[in-house]
Amino acid sequence: MAQALSDESYLNSTDLHVLLCDLLKQINEKKPVNPWQYSATYFKKVQHCIHILGEDYMTVVACRHNRKSFVYCCTQSFKNFPRNERISVHDFYNLLQLICPDIPLSLIQDSALTGCTSVGSDPVLYCFDELSTSLYFRFIFTEWLIMLENVFFEGKARRASITCSLSKLRYKFEEWQTSIPSSTSQPSLDTLNGVLDGLSEAGKSDVTFDDLISSMLRSNGIKRETTSYRPNNVVESLAIENIHLLCSNISDGGNRMCTDDRHDRLSPSLPGIGK
Repeated sequence: MAQALSDESYLNSTDLHVLLCDLLKQINEKKPVNPWQYSATYFKKVQHCIHILGEDYMTVVACRHNRKSFVYCCTQSFKNFPRNERISVHDFYNLLQLICPDIPLSLIQDSALTGCTSVGSDPVLYCFDELSTSLYFRFIFTEWLIMLENVFFEGKARRASITCSLSKLRYKFEEWQTSIPSSTSQPSLDTLNGVLDGLSEAGKSDVTFDDLISSMLRSNGIKRETTSYRPNNVVESLAIENIHLLCSNISDGGNRMCTDDRHDRLSPSLPGIGK
């Protein structure tokens, strides 16, 4: 039988501590007449995965649920965007600002460096599907990717020629499944082994960091694990409706969404709760 989680481990696995801190901060700033109703509205939005819409970047990356909610909002907002469409980094950045107004441009620029094919020069254009997958992958697995970089470079200057053996990577991936805290997201072991198996079948015994990331981004397992997060089925259709409604109402790149009335702007008519 699986060992029971400690109280601290359990709470860390739920992200509740982060969400409660955010809620209390909002209540303290806004001082609503009915804090209980405000709290109910907040957690309804958490359930819908739309509580991060218009929030600042530090809030969006504060916990796993927030990060996965951000990716969910992106995939739903851009689901009608042609997957093979070519797009520049700055155009993609402008789209993402509709959801997170202060998202760092450097995050999108870094995402374009690995696993994305480019055409043209002024501006350089990337396949939307590749660029978005690269961004979502880095967004969900940020801390895990830092650990992976350390396996390759061990604190030294990063060089493209440095390689790591597939056997060492297999060992690390298996070790991390039990040693990494539950608050840190990591790809499943089956998906990672599938990527390494593909490299091995291609005759490789070692691989560079960039080649490994490129192989991961081509993996259907990685794509599934970065974009499969969904709200409860009962509320999913309403969540999508609210995402589309919000994005359609932003005409200035979302800059107004970080004002104190952000809570009232989002999802004005959620089921079972009023203003």
